[in-house]
Amino acid sequence: METAVEEQLRARSITFRKTKRAERIPGFGKAPDFCIPDENTPSVVIEAKVTSDDGTARDTVARNQSTFHTTR
Repeated sequence: METAVEEQLRARSITFRKTKRAERIPGFGKAPDFCIPDENTPSVVIEAKVTSDDGTARDTVARNQSTFHTTR
């Protein structure tokens, strides 16, 4: 999934920062997969996740929304 997202961002010349595995970014409990344009001034954060469990996806979205809104 991350590769597909990265390909789409590059194809559209969108500046982004892809985080590394287990990377820590201040203000995020778990670093999102992509920060646009970067982690210092994120306008968009993307967590690329494939799941067949609605609860898992919903929990990830809720965690990221809460983190993004409370730290920005």
